[in-house]
Amino acid sequence: MLDIGANIGTTSLLRVILGDVRRVYAIEPEPANFACLVHNVVTNGLAGLVLPDAAALSSRTGPGLLRQASGLGAHRLLDDKALRRGRRDSVSVRTWTLDDWMVHYDVDAPSVSFVKVDTQGWESHVLAGATRLLASHHIGWVLEVSPRHLEAAGTPLVQLIAQCQAHFTHVIDLRGEDSKMRVVPVAHLADALAYLGTSKDATYTNLLLYHDS
Repeated sequence: MLDIGANIGTTSLLRVILGDVRRVYAIEPEPANFACLVHNVVTNGLAGLVLPDAAALSSRTGPGLLRQASGLGAHRLLDDKALRRGRRDSVSVRTWTLDDWMVHYDVDAPSVSFVKVDTQGWESHVLAGATRLLASHHIGWVLEVSPRHLEAAGTPLVQLIAQCQAHFTHVIDLRGEDSKMRVVPVAHLADALAYLGTSKDATYTNLLLYHDS
């Protein structure tokens, strides 16, 4: 499994402990979160099974800037303008495309079964840097989708939907209506997510995307 935006390991550790996967690469750029992630891995005896990496994934490889927030899961990457200006509430981070990151760490695509992406609006950028991995149709992906965060990252929801339609065939909305999961072809994804723009309560969801081949 690849856990992109691993935070302090709440997903990574459980997936290994429950036996869902044999190994997790847990990628987290925020320094305090990363320190907690490493501590949690060691404390739970999961060294070698959960592999933390202090990095951020994006649409390009190079220097990046991460805005630090007071909330545990509110940190996010900033765009090129912010990178050039610098920000007092930010920290420099190393960014990779997912394809470059996998080459650098010699991660074999056939060994990956599941990818989780929770990057506070940077999900479209992550997909843009993962062209080679997305060609491996055996992998299931979970993406957090927040229209507000996507807009802040310069990648509106319609752009993310187009990327999903280019690489997957079906999607399960893990939020859905009335707490029920909804399975739809990606061709209908825009209609399926329309409630995110009309409901005051539903500001985000998580999508499980897969290719039916």
